[in-house]
Amino acid sequence: MGKRILTERRKKFLQLRVVEARHKVKERAVAYKGGRCMLCGFIGCGAAYDFHHPDPSQKDFGIGSGSYKSFERVRLELDKTLLLCANCHRTLHYEEYIKSFRLKKEEFLAEMPPRRGSPKKGEGPRAKIVVACRTCGSPIATTVAKAVKLMSCSKEGCCTAAKALARAAALGREPWPPDEELSSLVWQTSMLALGKRFGVSDVAVKKHCKKRGIPTPSIGYWSTARSKGSPVGSA
Repeated sequence: MGKRILTERRKKFLQLRVVEARHKVKERAVAYKGGRCMLCGFIGCGAAYDFHHPDPSQKDFGIGSGSYKSFERVRLELDKTLLLCANCHRTLHYEEYIKSFRLKKEEFLAEMPPRRGSPKKGEGPRAKIVVACRTCGSPIATTVAKAVKLMSCSKEGCCTAAKALARAAALGREPWPPDEELSSLVWQTSMLALGKRFGVSDVAVKKHCKKRGIPTPSIGYWSTARSKGSPVGSA
């Protein structure tokens, strides 16, 4: 005998019969368990109820799972369940989930190595400390992180000069002379010549003089001096 071929109309009819059978089983199951939520006493339509298994290990199948079973088998499964409304059922499972989650978290943290705590206020790399300048010994207020790279303070005439000498030596050029000597040189030769001597530009020479408070010739001073035949020295 060949395979029975169902028409689309017949398939639709059978699908409706299955859905109807499930609804009837659900209604009989709800009535069998009392027709009200065992926790809050809610009474409503059958779709608002769930069947909760207190012991999941004894669960053979879910009520209304879709597979057709006789009501006698369904009754045996119902004896293992509690009739709860959907709200109480979700709340109950959520509480169980939270307890399980906290237990797993505690076990995970117990297996982890001890964690270093955050530094307290006044500790760590941002803690404020006072160190001595390596050049002149003057106190410098700084942080722990900056103190590692700190070479010297910016005290006038001490560490600034030391930094200038170190930088000049690293660049292979002549260091800046004292202020008295530089104030004399700027009136003896041009900024361009001084820049070549110290390994910088003429603009850098003018900025350095301005920073040190040394007066410099105005623009066009050396052109006027040459036109009048005044002697101009060379650096």
